[in-house]
Amino acid sequence: LRYCVGRQVFASALYNKVENISETALYYNLDRRALHDRWQKPGDVTDVPMLEVGGSYATADNSLINASYFAIKNVTVGYTLPKRWTEKLDIESVRIYATLDNIAMFSHMDGMDPQYNFTGSVAYSYTPARVIAFGLDLNF
Repeated sequence: LRYCVGRQVFASALYNKVENISETALYYNLDRRALHDRWQKPGDVTDVPMLEVGGSYATADNSLINASYFAIKNVTVGYTLPKRWTEKLDIESVRIYATLDNIAMFSHMDGMDPQYNFTGSVAYSYTPARVIAFGLDLNF
């Protein structure tokens, strides 16, 4: 098992689609917050600044996302056959096993991997693939 609680990371892609919008970014997908939740007129209460192409914005905590997670990383289940069974086959031991890697990831980052980034920003890498392997150990 692996977990991390209370970690936050800077979401640079989110920041660039909500606050730090360049002229070329207007031709790509903008975040819903940039279009609907932004400040538009006096009296608006929001944490998203007004839309200003090419403006300068200070990085604030509204570009941080929750990177807490809980992961079930590795489980191995095996069974060693009793000696009385293996002696009849002239085998010293037989072990049957299954190993499961990257079983489950519980995170707010929807499919992204919060585990392997030490820079303080989102790495935009996918969660590791789930692997199920079966094995047989024979000792003669």
